[in-house]
Amino acid sequence: QTIGHANEHQIKDDNKVLKLEAISQERWTKQTTALHSHSAQRAESSSMVINR
Repeated sequence: QTIGHANEHQIKDDNKVLKLEAISQERWTKQTTALHSHSAQRAESSSMVINR
């Protein structure tokens, strides 16, 4: 196994890791956004109750 061949494998592995990280980052962002909008809705509804 030549060094060049090993480097190719390393690059492929790095790309896999980067893809996985990007996917999990995206999921995390979606979850946080969903949480934020949910708590914002709850805050709005509770403020409406107070205003009455």
